[in-house]
Amino acid sequence: MTALAIPASILAALTLADPSWRPILLAGLEAVAAADPAYLPALAVDDYLPTEGRLFAAFALPIDAVEYVLVGEGPYPRA
Repeated sequence: MTALAIPASILAALTLADPSWRPILLAGLEAVAAADPAYLPALAVDDYLPTEGRLFAAFALPIDAVEYVLVGEGPYPRA
């Protein structure tokens, strides 16, 4: 799977993540694209939160400065 399968707007959102997170996040995006090729393109044209390219803003701290990562749907549930 290549980054070409990931919409440009989602790849651009990675710039808010610290560089130490980017390979991990990109691998996750590639796994999502491999599992469901239609999901990321549909997400890119849909309304979702957080808005304005802040999809990965939670990863702004360097990975070595983070002790815990809580993964879940909230506070931004999708209908």
